[in-house]
Amino acid sequence: MAKKNLTKKFRLSSDEMEIIKQKSETVNMTISKYIRTMALDGKILYLKVPEYQDTIKELHRIGGLINQIARRLNETDSFYYDDMQNIKEEHEKLCHMLNQYLSTLTLKEL
Repeated sequence: MAKKNLTKKFRLSSDEMEIIKQKSETVNMTISKYIRTMALDGKILYLKVPEYQDTIKELHRIGGLINQIARRLNETDSFYYDDMQNIKEEHEKLCHMLNQYLSTLTLKEL
């Protein structure tokens, strides 16, 4: 991605700014990224996910497991079969959760 080193100023009414702010928050983007994406692509597609906290927790848990294994590998130069099995089980659980969510997702266009 190219470094963003240029600035462009433009005027908005307070109502327009509030609408842009709300829309950027809806898609979890900064106002700057939202405006840039809309200007370059003309639309933003996002998924409304009814429940995603469990999935995020699983992703963090898997990331933690990978970090623990990497630390152990760096310290001891050994890898344990149980570690790999644990990651595999967590991965399968996460895939199952994601497949369940995929059936409930609704694609929205702003």
